[in-house]
Amino acid sequence: MNQKYLAGYCYNGSRIIFEACPENIAAYLIETKRDAFSGIYTLDGKCFLTARYGFGDVCPDQDYLREKLLPVLAPIQMGRMPVPRLSQVSPTQTDQYECPIPDWNYLRWQGYSDEQYNEMQKERSPDRFVNYSTPSGIRKIQFRAAVYQEGHKLVIDLFELQKESVVFIQTLSANVQGRRDKNCTYIGVHRSDAALRMFMEEQGIAQKTGKMIPDTVEPLLIEYRFNAEVLTKMDPEGYQQYLNYYEKDRNNRNRKER
Repeated sequence: MNQKYLAGYCYNGSRIIFEACPENIAAYLIETKRDAFSGIYTLDGKCFLTARYGFGDVCPDQDYLREKLLPVLAPIQMGRMPVPRLSQVSPTQTDQYECPIPDWNYLRWQGYSDEQYNEMQKERSPDRFVNYSTPSGIRKIQFRAAVYQEGHKLVIDLFELQKESVVFIQTLSANVQGRRDKNCTYIGVHRSDAALRMFMEEQGIAQKTGKMIPDTVEPLLIEYRFNAEVLTKMDPEGYQQYLNYYEKDRNNRNRKER
């Protein structure tokens, strides 16, 4: 549980805010035991638990349920312990509170398995993004690797973390005919502005190789060699796929040349 506050919603639409602790969650479930449905959510509307007549129905955070909530709730439901007082919080006290992304699978109700949710969390990991300063503010961007089907050369895609979603922005690379050295690809000057290219060089993300060619679509294509460590950190799966194709193609060429 990484939330400071939670909100309980009853079948009739009422909303109660309380501190996120097992005692308050248990007290809320007991208070709503006559409701056919109730739910406990983060303050920005992400579900933590649903209940029917005060009994838990779905709770993706099984560790919290087993280790924190049930040791408090079960004795109360069996009449061995008194019902704790539900300590409510005024909405004005939470006006400045920013909810962190939940550390449980809040998309369970939309059909996402824990495995799918964990993969999404990996994609949104702060370690996979860099802060890019622009006149409009700081953007969290990511360079992902892929492979062109024709020629198996390196693709570089630009993504951005916007709130909780990873959004595709632009394919920066161009599939130029001919063989490329490892980790090298051509970047179009229209696909990437000068500030972004300078940022790539200053941050050690990629460096110019010195090769440039004209293009019918882009005024100019500039070849860059991307940092293997950076691509491994930002997109380990995509970069490994590229490496697999690169090594396979290199081995095939070596066999033909013998």
